[in-house]
Amino acid sequence: MKKFKFIDITTADVAFVAYGKDLNELFTNAALALSETMIDASQIEQKVKKS
Repeated sequence: MKKFKFIDITTADVAFVAYGKDLNELFTNAALALSETMIDASQIEQKVKKS
């Protein structure tokens, strides 16, 4: 199942549709989409590992 997808509309800076099987998952996926608008998660690398 998709977590979210960005949609193209001209009336906003960013728009997305979030998916979830329940309300908790829906809000989690919406938060992931929102954070993806601020940073590109694929560009982040782990440099320090602590255990």
